[in-house]
Amino acid sequence: MADVAYKLDFTESFAFGSLVSAVDPVATIAIFHALDVEPVLNMLVLGESILNDAVSIVLATTILQASSPAMASMSAGEAVLHGIGRFFLMFFASAAIGVVFALTAALLFKYIDLRKNPSLEFAMILVFTYAPYGLAEGLHLSGIMSILFNGVVMSHYTHFNLSPVTQITMQQTLRTLAFFA
Repeated sequence: MADVAYKLDFTESFAFGSLVSAVDPVATIAIFHALDVEPVLNMLVLGESILNDAVSIVLATTILQASSPAMASMSAGEAVLHGIGRFFLMFFASAAIGVVFALTAALLFKYIDLRKNPSLEFAMILVFTYAPYGLAEGLHLSGIMSILFNGVVMSHYTHFNLSPVTQITMQQTLRTLAFFA
């Protein structure tokens, strides 16, 4: 034995396994777009990946907290209920952050006329698009889920309140960023 591998205990191995099990669907979705597959399949893969993100974060943090003295006194059933509660907290809190940012942006762009300043409008829309990710990650929630809900709500409400120049600029910018991803 050459002792090349780092020796992890059970808790560390379980946490590592839960983190690497969350699959990034970027390559899969890019191939789906190239092959022009059914939109439903695309949505299923993306939705499953988003849910995996939340589950893996909750699982990793719960197992790492299991070695703490506070969690060591819990029974197995209490620990499972604690993990389920953390999952729902992460899911709904991340979703709420995204929705709040999106609705704020929709109201802001509806009532403040920035059509004469498309550069400012574009900069503000970028902030409202990416700020939920930073806030959710800063609060140890799921940034990916936050921007997913943000994007869904913004596409329904904010997009139509933008000037035509900013709509086109935003679409082209996001397509370019998606291409680089």
